Amino acid sequence: MLRPILLSTLLLCAATMPALAAAVPSEGRSMPQAVVESVKAVAVERFMGDSDGAYRIDAASWSMPTIQKTMAIDNERAKPVQIGYPRAIPAALQTLPMAILPWKTLADGSRTLQVQVVAAGAAGLRIAYRIDGPASGLELRFSGNARDQVFRSDAVPGAEIAWSPVLEGNTGTVELRILAGFEPTQFRIYLEQLSHLVKVGADLNKDIRDIGTAGSCNVDIACVSNPSAALLNIAKATAKMIF
Repeated sequence: MLRPILLSTLLLCAATMPALAAAVPSEGRSMPQAVVESVKAVAVERFMGDSDGAYRIDAASWSMPTIQKTMAIDNERAKPVQIGYPRAIPAALQTLPMAILPWKTLADGSRTLQVQVVAAGAAGLRIAYRIDGPASGLELRFSGNARDQVFRSDAVPGAEIAWSPVLEGNTGTVELRILAGFEPTQFRIYLEQLSHLVKVGADLNKDIRDIGTAGSCNVDIACVSNPSAALLNIAKATAKMIF
C-alpha cells in the first residue's frame, strides 16, 4: 500500500532546551544561517541513450485533494505536512512489453530504452517499480524534466516494490540499459504506481507568509550572533525528511 509522503521539520524549543535561552541576544542578526543539510551522495550521471522513440506512460487522472496545514493540539509544533499522494498507473500499462519496445544498441553492445512517465499537474513524482531477471544485466537511470540531474540505480530483482528518487517536474524518465550478453526478454519490469508530489525542491523552503506565527520558544539560529556549541550541534542535527 502506498503511504502518503510527508515533510517533517524539526523545531527547536527552549522549553525543552533551557540552555538555549541565554544564547539568543536581543541584538545581532548578522550571522548567516548555519543549518547543515545532509543529502545522499550521488555520482554525476548521464543517460546512456537518447529520448528518440521513448515509450510513454500517462498516469491515471487525478484530482487535487484538499490540503490543510494542521497544527498539534498543544501548539508546540506543526504536524508533518502531506506533500505527496497516491496516483495510479493504468493496469494495462504497468507491465513493460520488453520484447517489442524500440531498443537502441550502443557501441559496447548494450541496449537502451527510455520510458517517460507523465503525471499531469505534478510538481514532482516518485515511481514505484519491480524487476524480475538477472541483476547483473540491467542498469536503471532516473531523471525529472524540471531538473538537469540523473540518478543511477542498480537493478534489485525481487517481489518488493522499489522507489525512484524524487524526480522534479511532471514527467519522470526511466532509462533501462541492458548490458551486452543479455536479452530484453530475460527481464520483466513493472511500473506499478506513483507518488504525486505537490511540492519539491525550493518549494519545500519555509513559506514567507508564516513569518510571525512561531512561538516565543522557537529559536532561529540565523538570529544568534554567537551561538553556543550546544546550539551548533543541534543545528547540525536538523534535517528535512521525505518518507
